[in-house]
Amino acid sequence: MTHPPERLPPRFWAAPAVAAALAEGDVPALLDEIRRARGWTQAQLADVVGYSQSWVSKVVRRRQPLTVDQVREVSVRLGVPLQLLRFGAPGGDDPAAVRDPGGPPAVLTPPTGPGRARPDEPPPQSPPGRAWIRPDEPAAQSPTGRARIRPDESAARGPAGSARIRLDESAAQSLTSVTRARRRQEPGTPARELAREAVAHVDLAGRVLGHVLGDQVPGRADARTAGHLRAGLSEAAGFAAWLHGDMQDLGTARGYYRLAVQSARQAGHPLLAAYMIGSRAAFEVEADDPVLALTLVAQARRELGERPPATAGAWLASIEALGHAAGRDAEAAGTALRRAESAIAAGERSGAPPWPWVFPFDQAKLAGYRGQVSVRLGRAEEARSALSESLSAGRPAVKQRGVLLTEMAAAQAMAGRHEEAFQSASSALTVGVTYGSERIIHRARRFRRAYTGPVTATVRTFDERLLATIT
Repeated sequence: MTHPPERLPPRFWAAPAVAAALAEGDVPALLDEIRRARGWTQAQLADVVGYSQSWVSKVVRRRQPLTVDQVREVSVRLGVPLQLLRFGAPGGDDPAAVRDPGGPPAVLTPPTGPGRARPDEPPPQSPPGRAWIRPDEPAAQSPTGRARIRPDESAARGPAGSARIRLDESAAQSLTSVTRARRRQEPGTPARELAREAVAHVDLAGRVLGHVLGDQVPGRADARTAGHLRAGLSEAAGFAAWLHGDMQDLGTARGYYRLAVQSARQAGHPLLAAYMIGSRAAFEVEADDPVLALTLVAQARRELGERPPATAGAWLASIEALGHAAGRDAEAAGTALRRAESAIAAGERSGAPPWPWVFPFDQAKLAGYRGQVSVRLGRAEEARSALSESLSAGRPAVKQRGVLLTEMAAAQAMAGRHEEAFQSASSALTVGVTYGSERIIHRARRFRRAYTGPVTATVRTFDERLLATIT
């Protein structure tokens, strides 16, 4: 057996486990779901994809990182529709597709300095529950599995020797595939470890677009290609904005959000523009400007039109609820939460979230928003119940867990559970310090400023830990 006997039915790709694997780029989980659906052994799966059983076993156990070409090759042999994995034609994995047809390609390189991987080191293992896509050469992979993108020196020449750029959709697909891979890394990775590379990626995307628009290429760019490149620039800028927000560099974050929104609009992608505007709205709620946040939510809705995707509608309604709650408008906040609930119910029937969403927006995430709304409205017990649901049922990524724990601490303090409150705040602070999240550390400080209860030994210990973050 060297090929699958027939294509899998459409309902297979809409199954919850498969849709989640596609949305998160979880190739090992996808391979195992296909194997089960076919009734194959691992040996039979290996025969179809053209690799050894040992290799397949390592991939499924998340001990074998994959190159983009390997993912594409395996997907084609198994009959996986490439658009579901958001891959393009061969060559699309070439970062930014910046290359001279007669010269070396753009390359993925590791950060310089301490910790750089040596060519004789074995490929690193991925974090638990996750597999990353890496370039072909081991030397191009950092020990933590993160690679950064830069043009090869010969491909980055100035006007006198400008690199020639391939003008097809694979250039934009390469830009966005790098951003999306990093977005999947971000929930469990310190922002500072990703920020420098994210900024460099924004700069690279801008240079590629500038070359295209400036005619420094063989042939003239058409509007479609330029639109795809602008969309790639928007995604890269939005990710850089998110990282700077996590580092509490608010001014820089706002600058990148403006670039993300502008690029999305120029690309002619209303859904992408709405996503970036909504992300900025969530950022402004966090920055204590709910009036601006609600204005931005209204703008995002206008971009979406009358029939938005369910995921987009639920997400925006949840952000709107937070904005209203911060302004102490309980009725409007409740209305927005009910709208989000209805949208989630509709979205559960539609499978994977639409681009540019990477992760599904489900009931557990809504419970987290409901808990935050209740905290802002002073409803301690409702907040504790909703946040407990989100923390247990949703199994949020580590940094999001830290955020929710600061909210739980506030709810517990409101309920007079002071020791529990500081235990939650201390756990959140541990996450903030461990992952370098200034956003979480700032939330912990804000919790302490708002606390007016007795100063116990637990409180004094927490104060010492807070002081240590600035000394």
